[in-house]
Amino acid sequence: MKTIIRDASFEDAEFVAWTVLTAIDIEPTSKNLRRASGICRLDDTLYSWRNARICEIDGENAGCIVAYRGEDYKAFRTKTFGIIKDSFGINLETNPDETVPGEFYLDSIAFLPKFRGLGLGKKLLLDGIELGRQKGYEKITLLVDEIKPNLMRYYASIGFQPKGKVHTFGEDFLKMEAY
Repeated sequence: MKTIIRDASFEDAEFVAWTVLTAIDIEPTSKNLRRASGICRLDDTLYSWRNARICEIDGENAGCIVAYRGEDYKAFRTKTFGIIKDSFGINLETNPDETVPGEFYLDSIAFLPKFRGLGLGKKLLLDGIELGRQKGYEKITLLVDEIKPNLMRYYASIGFQPKGKVHTFGEDFLKMEAY
């Protein structure tokens, strides 16, 4: 099984869209994928293909992580959430910020079902941490839903520790930071 992790390309925008929808528990129907792909094809959104890394197995997209600089969050958030409101009818504009300047934020990660349970998530998360470090960040952060203790333990096993709570998207999340 040949595994590579690479920067996403414009042609990967639909797979990036699938990743984001899957990560936030929105059914990736063809209609939803079409809408989300439009967001992912843009250069200046949170979920842009430019902010994504792809894990390939034997030349097939297996999983993806979307990550970006906290400094970009506010500007990209305004545009992204505006499009989401127009396209999906979901108003996220009043949500608290997920990340801040000085952080490299791991936003969304997902794998196709047939590639789950192979340890690829850890490889992609470690790649995201390394990417943040290469960009000069000491703080690499992510959010985990507080109702998912197994996921919290998984992130802790990779090297993340709790750093506080964030109430966003109508739910409580634990903010975790890589150490």
